[in-house]
Amino acid sequence: MPRLTELPWLLVIWSAHRRVVEGCDVRVAESGADVDEVFVRVKEALRLIVRYGPRFHARLRRDVKRLLFNDMRGANYIAGLQTCRVGVDYPPLELAMMIVHEATHARLSKAGFKYVVRCRERIERMCVEAEITFAERVPGSEAAISRVRGMLATQWWTSEHIMDARVKELAERGVPTWLVTILRWVGSRRRTR
Repeated sequence: MPRLTELPWLLVIWSAHRRVVEGCDVRVAESGADVDEVFVRVKEALRLIVRYGPRFHARLRRDVKRLLFNDMRGANYIAGLQTCRVGVDYPPLELAMMIVHEATHARLSKAGFKYVVRCRERIERMCVEAEITFAERVPGSEAAISRVRGMLATQWWTSEHIMDARVKELAERGVPTWLVTILRWVGSRRRTR
């Protein structure tokens, strides 16, 4: 069941361009990037996963309802919508690694792991390890692996960072200020529980 903060993404999903790529429902939201070019990069990324990480591809198809690509930095998993959201401005290997990371979130979510404060660091480390495990099989991935390992030095999984990033993105996408204010309030109430 989607959370209140996830509902605006239903409209983005509904209005996005859709194709089935390597057996996955792929959506590309309107962005500054050429939609066809994004689909080409996504296809290359998914082919990397099929070739070098068939186990990850099987999990992706089983645990994720759709992949949504849009203008954003990084990626995240929207549990209530079973959707992996990924930024469009990445080369295929990095896209593949992010998809593996977010699909690992989906797998853990389906297994009953809640993305709660006390578990976040451990969950993120598991997802990064999945990325690394996949990337180690791809020739020429050393720089990407090093970059991902370096990410663990920052704590992007804190409640404040997550809410700030979500609210900022919704505001940039034109979600009315009153709705952004309500979503921020709901998010802050959840953090105090």
